[in-house]
This record gives sequence, structure tokens and C-alpha cells, in this order.
Amino acid sequence: MAKLYTIRASSGAGLGIFTTRPIPAGTVLQTSKPILKLPRNKHDTSPTALQTAFSRLPPEMQQTFLALHDNPALPYTSRLMRIYKSNCFGDEAHAWMWLDFSRCNHSCHPNAEIAEVEDEVGGAKLVAMRALGVGEEVRISYLGPLEDGPGLVRRRFLKETYGFEWE
Repeated sequence: MAKLYTIRASSGAGLGIFTTRPIPAGTVLQTSKPILKLPRNKHDTSPTALQTAFSRLPPEMQQTFLALHDNPALPYTSRLMRIYKSNCFGDEAHAWMWLDFSRCNHSCHPNAEIAEVEDEVGGAKLVAMRALGVGEEVRISYLGPLEDGPGLVRRRFLKETYGFEWE
């Protein structure tokens, strides 16, 4: 089956995921295993654990990782850590990183979501929440529990965590 999306430039948002054909609501655009799954110690990831995991990736995957968004406003001197923190998904215990899913840009009105797959490696799937047209950008919410919070709190979180302002 042909891929349901392509990755290309997104106006004002770096690269994004765009549909290549009409997508019905509920369609799984991709199921993927993470390239990295790291434990969080007191809600953060160890730089040493990240460096070790990164060094185990194949060279072509390392290059793809290094091409992801790097938020220079984050308080880390390590470029590797800034890229990781700008692109990972997680909960209180672990953080995961999927290369294609990291290309999903944010929307306060998302048209897709990343849902967990019940497996031992932290698999996930990108699912259309509504019907998508050809060439439509696939967007997710980065807000998690802040989804229903006050606008000022959401804007501050997006600016401090991802380096962009959202109206």
C-alpha cells in the first residue's frame, strides 16, 4: 500500500506531514515503533542515557534525528538534548521518540492524534480524528493535560517548550 502522507515544508512551521490522498476519519496513517525510549528520572531524561541511546542508532537514523527541530531557547547546552526535548513524546515515567511523528506540527484544533499501541516497545499510531483532504497538513496537539487550560497558559507552554507562538 502506498504511503498515506509525505513530509514537506509547512508554511512558517518547518517541515510537516501532508496527506497524499483523501483520508477517512479513524484511518491509521502509520504505526511505528520509537527509535528511542528513555526513562525519566524525576520527570526528566538523563543526558548520558540520551547520548548512549543515540550512539546506538544506525548512522542514517542519527542524521535524520539531527535534522529534526532544535529549539535554541531550551535551557540545554547539548544540541542533542534540545532536539530530543523539542521532539519527544512522553509521560511521567518515559519519553519516546518517533521520527515521522516528530514532523507533526501543533494545532489547538488537531485533525489527528498519536495513540499508544499495546506492546512492550512503546509503539504508537497516528490516527486521523476527522476526514482529511488531499494535501492537508496532519496536525496534533502538543498540549496534553493543558488542552483545556487558559489560553495564556497554553501559549506560554508552547513558547517555552517548543519555541513558537500560537494565536
